[in-house]
Amino acid sequence: MTSPEGVGGGVMVGHGALGEDVIFPGMAERGATIGTKAMMDAMSGAGMPSQKFLCALFGAAAILEIIHPDADVAEEYGPYGKVTSAFVAGRAAVRTAGLPEKLHVRITGKEIETAKLIGDLGLILKGYRRADGHRHHGTRRDHFRFRGRDLRGGAGPVNPPLGHICGDAVIALMCLLEDGSTEQRVASSLRERRLGFSFDPETAMVAMNIVARKATQICNGPVTDALIMSSTPMVTKALYARAARSYDDLEAGKTVGEIVRAMDEERQLLVEQRGSDFLTKAKGKTIKVHFTKISKGARRSSKMAARWLAFDPALDAEVTVGDETIHMEGIINTVIPEVAQGVGKKRAPFLTALAPIASELLLAGNVIMNVTVPAVVAAAMGKMSASDAASEAQAAGLISAGIPGTKAKAEAAARVAIDTMGL
Repeated sequence: MTSPEGVGGGVMVGHGALGEDVIFPGMAERGATIGTKAMMDAMSGAGMPSQKFLCALFGAAAILEIIHPDADVAEEYGPYGKVTSAFVAGRAAVRTAGLPEKLHVRITGKEIETAKLIGDLGLILKGYRRADGHRHHGTRRDHFRFRGRDLRGGAGPVNPPLGHICGDAVIALMCLLEDGSTEQRVASSLRERRLGFSFDPETAMVAMNIVARKATQICNGPVTDALIMSSTPMVTKALYARAARSYDDLEAGKTVGEIVRAMDEERQLLVEQRGSDFLTKAKGKTIKVHFTKISKGARRSSKMAARWLAFDPALDAEVTVGDETIHMEGIINTVIPEVAQGVGKKRAPFLTALAPIASELLLAGNVIMNVTVPAVVAAAMGKMSASDAASEAQAAGLISAGIPGTKAKAEAAARVAIDTMGL
């Protein structure tokens, strides 16, 4: 099984049918079984009685070090959002070791599912030996700072939230080490690069600013100064443009929902156009990508998957590669798993073409100003309460509000705006 080039390693597999329904649970079961059996054989070979609990624990931990350790899995294993790859690994390890399905706490008699216990402890155990996921992602993407490596790295044209932790900061650091460099020159160079390189330059610069300002809470210095200096003008421009537009549109009778939807639609078209242009230049042939459907709840029955785009995206697209154009439906939940298993492999180049553009849109929750600014302006103008404005904005922001938490941020900002206007 091989995913199309450019598709693996990102949200299209990580939150898609190929990863959650096929790869992660399959590897969890097989890996935990092999690891647990190996531990039992090793103990036996050393003349030791097999400690079933420890064998299962280390067997589960070993595979959780390799795969996405707490990924959601297919609903056949249990309710979405409640059962993860750690549970699947724990269950396989328990069965291999011959442990009972239930354990009971001494004195209280509380019943605990052995598979869940082994899976959770395996997850903790494997975590002892390395930093948390955010630092791991940042380190894993360090080699993408160099030219031509990958479209999805934090220093590439796509704007993944975790990738921004190291991407521009590493480049800024290397630039500052050059003789004669200044923070102003580095800031200007970073801005020029992002404006010409990113699929969505405004998002890239705002994301850079957010991460740099968070870093100053721990320690500031020339790198954070350069990043903030580079991005602040773009942040100011982006916020002002959205605030002025929201005010004018609200005065003209438009709703918050209509304003947010229009901004997100423009965000989609910008990413498709700039992404297609970038890939056309990079590949030396015509690449055009347009998503004819972006929706939620492609295959899951849970309320969470049906509410947030990033967790179960339903994508259809029209893709041109060279002289050939095809239309694909159910890209993440159907097409990618099929192509990875050898069905309709002629579609692979088209999936490769759309993957970085789809990733940009599915990771759009890294910057939520299309949602927060209209909500803030509506509340400040007295047209809606902070809560109602935030709720309507979040509901309309299909792309920008692709993950939970947008309403809380928008409402908090709106309350500050209302207090400010009250003064």
